[in-house]
Amino acid sequence: MRFPELTPWAITVLSIEGALHLAGIALLILWWKRRRTPDASSRPEVGALALAPSDLLLAAFTVVVGALLLQSAVGGLARTLPEVLSPEAWLVAQGYGFQLGLLSGALLGHRLATLGRRGPAVGPPQVGLPTARAVGAGALLFVASLPLLLASSLAWQGVLRAAGLPTDQQEMVDLVRNTDSPGLLTLIALLAVVLAPVAEELVFRAGLFRYLRTRVPRGVALAAPALLFAALHGNLVAFAPLVVLGVLLALAYEQSGRLLVPITAHALFNLHTLALVLSGVDL
Repeated sequence: MRFPELTPWAITVLSIEGALHLAGIALLILWWKRRRTPDASSRPEVGALALAPSDLLLAAFTVVVGALLLQSAVGGLARTLPEVLSPEAWLVAQGYGFQLGLLSGALLGHRLATLGRRGPAVGPPQVGLPTARAVGAGALLFVASLPLLLASSLAWQGVLRAAGLPTDQQEMVDLVRNTDSPGLLTLIALLAVVLAPVAEELVFRAGLFRYLRTRVPRGVALAAPALLFAALHGNLVAFAPLVVLGVLLALAYEQSGRLLVPITAHALFNLHTLALVLSGVDL
């Protein structure tokens, strides 16, 4: 955790952050009190992803190949034409390549896995939340997740320090902290707040979680996509909080029936991280 110098601006940021965490704690308490009396009749359920294991492997293959291939292609351009963009801009371009490859691979994999099927690859459609309520639910999930993510982050960093392991932040976080280019910051924000949440939620929640939830114990279905989601980011210090976030996003998807809920929460989480880094606070 890194705090900025306590200027009036920094105090304002910390006050807003404190208010968000208090609101998150209040939402968690409210959820805890209501969890024993769920209204099962009004709770939508995510339809099963009716793919054979071989179809899932095919889809996973296209996702991995798509992400790595497009990222590698951008990396090759960076090595061949380094003068076209700054090193920082090439790093952001590789992030776009990875996420676009992830998204393209997921769509192509789903298409290939369902070729020749007479019926849909998912179960009967369920009635999920209306769009406005789904966005609102995603915002509430984001706020409720903040104290849990902060607690898991602090505990995990303590474990890493006790083990003598590094606690360096992600490379993109350092780039946001050190760049003074408004254009580059805009591109990073679009990548983090728009493209990454859509691509990653399609792969990990609408894809892997939906496939696993009717085939393996529920704990495994929640944990496995969350672990892969956290590992995807390639940063040890962020691993545990991202696992927690992945589980929360899956639960929200399961209970709401709308992928828009975890996409919204994911986007707000990334936006929140960007805002903290730009303000000089690193939680």
